[in-house]
Amino acid sequence: MIEKVSDKKMKIDKRIQQAVQLSIKEIKIKEEVYNNLEEETKAMLKLNKVKVTFDENVKELEFKFK
Repeated sequence: MIEKVSDKKMKIDKRIQQAVQLSIKEIKIKEEVYNNLEEETKAMLKLNKVKVTFDENVKELEFKFK
């Protein structure tokens, strides 16, 4: 069961990193999910000036490409 949680976390990190490479402009994410991201992913968001909005009504995360 611990492996599944770890795998899910990796999937979210990987999805965010791929979206950043595709020039994402904004991400809506639950604060709990954001706090569990790898430091590398958080740094990538800051470096690429992605606007991070915390929204508890979002399932996990939501991307905006503009």
